[in-house]
Amino acid sequence: MTSEKEKLNQALYEMKRTAKQLYPLFNAINDEIDKLKEEDPNDPLTTKKTLKYLSENILELGGNLEDQAKFIEKSINHGI
Repeated sequence: MTSEKEKLNQALYEMKRTAKQLYPLFNAINDEIDKLKEEDPNDPLTTKKTLKYLSENILELGGNLEDQAKFIEKSINHGI
């Protein structure tokens, strides 16, 4: 049983670590996106808008991963 708990704790650690790595990536991408000139502000699919959308998904993914890790950890600690 201890081995299973250790594996789960290691997986949770990796989930949290990965989530934390996504935040600096999001910031770096956004800094580069902000430097881009908008090709056509009326075009909904410009490179800048597309990259902004993708970077927001990275941020959301990091948040979701972190939330799930916290939920699993809470469940383990409360014996659910």
